[in-house]
Amino acid sequence: MLARAFQRVAQISPTTLPAVTLAARSIFTPSYARLNDAAPSPAPQTETEKLWAAVDKEVLRAISKTQKQTTSNEDQWRRLSMDAMELLERSPPHHPYFGRSVPVVDGDIGKSFARLNAILGRNKVHQQLRMSERHEKKGVKRRRLESERWRRLFAHEVRKNVQLVTKIRNRGA
Repeated sequence: MLARAFQRVAQISPTTLPAVTLAARSIFTPSYARLNDAAPSPAPQTETEKLWAAVDKEVLRAISKTQKQTTSNEDQWRRLSMDAMELLERSPPHHPYFGRSVPVVDGDIGKSFARLNAILGRNKVHQQLRMSERHEKKGVKRRRLESERWRRLFAHEVRKNVQLVTKIRNRGA
């Protein structure tokens, strides 16, 4: 009987569990016990009271478990959004040139220019500027892009093979 009660409880959504358990309890408890629902009940004495105490305990545990999961997700979301807001508040002011600037540390302009040059190199700004100086025919551009793509793939495969050979050598073969 206890297993069947737990199966039924598992099928009910967590929001309706308290109402269902109260209704079920009122059906199966004697009429004199229904009148004294407001008063705290003593320790369970009969077999049915023990059964309902176990059901109530499991129901409350299931409800608290689902509530903990929801609140933990909500708390996690709230914490992440607060961290993001703090990060935005601590960051330097945003203006139109914000993404295109490099900070100068300790008055060393040389390092700042080197850092800016490295960023521009990674983003291929110089190469795009040079390519946009003159018009490139459609077919020539297509062949150049194919060649660049092939060179990139070839370099990647060579890199993978070199890593494999290094791994084999390190193994002692």
